[in-house]
Amino acid sequence: MKNRLLYFSALLLLAAVCGCTKEKCVVCPPDQPPAEKEYHFLYSFVGPYGQCWVYTFSTKDGRVVDSTYYGGFPFWDARFSKDGKYVFYSVEEATSVEGPTHVATWITNYETGDTVAIATGIYGQRISLSGDGQYMLLSSSPILRLLRTPGLQVMFQKESRNFWGDGAVHPFKNVAYVPNWPEDSLLVIDFQNPTITDYKVPMRLGYGDYPFSATHAAVSLDGKILILLGGVPGTSVSRIQLRDAETLELLLDYSNPVGGLLYLHPDGERVFFLEPWKDIGASPGSVWVLSLKTFLLTRILNSVDFRGYFPFRGLNPDDMDFTPDGKYALITNGGEMEYGPIIKLDMDTYKIVDAFYPPGGVSWWIRINPTEIKAGK
Repeated sequence: MKNRLLYFSALLLLAAVCGCTKEKCVVCPPDQPPAEKEYHFLYSFVGPYGQCWVYTFSTKDGRVVDSTYYGGFPFWDARFSKDGKYVFYSVEEATSVEGPTHVATWITNYETGDTVAIATGIYGQRISLSGDGQYMLLSSSPILRLLRTPGLQVMFQKESRNFWGDGAVHPFKNVAYVPNWPEDSLLVIDFQNPTITDYKVPMRLGYGDYPFSATHAAVSLDGKILILLGGVPGTSVSRIQLRDAETLELLLDYSNPVGGLLYLHPDGERVFFLEPWKDIGASPGSVWVLSLKTFLLTRILNSVDFRGYFPFRGLNPDDMDFTPDGKYALITNGGEMEYGPIIKLDMDTYKIVDAFYPPGGVSWWIRINPTEIKAGK
């Protein structure tokens, strides 16, 4: 009898276990969140008396991995290759008030620091890499240039009486889009064929036929939407435009409360905008997000959500980057927050989860290496 009872008890237990779902189970342990991935990021800042540094931090805990001192200005921009093996830099720095200017663009091996190639006399404040990694667009400068990598040969260049804006290369087509304030046109460079062509496309707001001029350009990760920041020259009107990346037809137009730079999230569905302090702190900084699914522009963070200890005044975002898995964003604070922390923002909740405090200085830019750091490295 005892054996029969044990047998039936075992059957009942087996039935209960087999019929137990995760929602109904009362004895199953809760699912543990996946372990946070670790990446390295470069942080550039200008310290006291023009002393410049580039620090390497961990995205996971903010520890300093490495640091490099620069006696002068380090670079305008830096970008990682998709595999994280190489870093692309560009600089223009006046060595003295009346002396020569140091101008160069170069590529280094991230692991070894060795220079792969260098082009002197060439620079751009903004670097954009082609999807195949074979071309580099140097914009935000008087002379626009397209370079071939890794040799850095100049394949195309165009001078402007104005200052070229921040250009962008299509994620999987060899096509670049470059604004040129205050012109109400956009330059398109097609380098899909051996013969490189360029042409300008008139830009209008779509109502009242007002001229529109852009300062910043980006292309959605699916390659369908061209995103432009700009406004109407000669007025205080500022806009965000979404255009068809193929036809350049105007899709949507927004009154722009932001005025800062734009950043594409790795999920391909969100575009973030940073709004720095204005009028010496009269207008606090903020972070906005534009959904490419709902096309709603929403403010997710402002100075009401953040306060640092003295002398920090509040949120003043000036640059950001995302971990490649899209889980976190790191946002630097500069300008009036001269010694502001690097804020770590959860991209699911838009909550600040950490803050890293680098040495004192005005932040310049932040770039996250796309290679995950495995345990033990």
